[in-house]
Amino acid sequence: MVVELLKKNVEELLQNTDYQLVSVELEDETLVVSIDRLEGVDMDFCADLNSRLRALDLPQLDDYQLEVGSVSITAPFATLLQYQKHIGEQVEVLKKDRQIIRGTLLRADEQDFTVAYEKMERLEGKKKKQKVQIEDTLSYDTVQYVKLMLKI
Repeated sequence: MVVELLKKNVEELLQNTDYQLVSVELEDETLVVSIDRLEGVDMDFCADLNSRLRALDLPQLDDYQLEVGSVSITAPFATLLQYQKHIGEQVEVLKKDRQIIRGTLLRADEQDFTVAYEKMERLEGKKKKQKVQIEDTLSYDTVQYVKLMLKI
């Protein structure tokens, strides 16, 4: 399939760079390549990557437009790099049990990630609920998505 072929070629072209492939998607007649790196994505690099992909002269790509760009800021995280890039920032987590957590991403590694947030709980000996700080470590397979919270 054309998406798999493009993924393979993008990954090869990104070797020995600090860029990482996030996704390749087919939207109508356009192949959309999303890349990322810790320092952010340089648009000149995207244009160069697009040119290098076209220069490969893959006939399978002839019927498609090709877009190379950075990951959408509103898109759910798809790679460990995206989690690590946004440590210290506010995120929204939708767990598979449909619980939503909004808090600060504290850390992320290959196994799991940690989010700190406040929650109202009834403490022993208290009549009213009080805010408590919680640090929740979650494995990636327990969440539907994690995405950056935008502040307006």
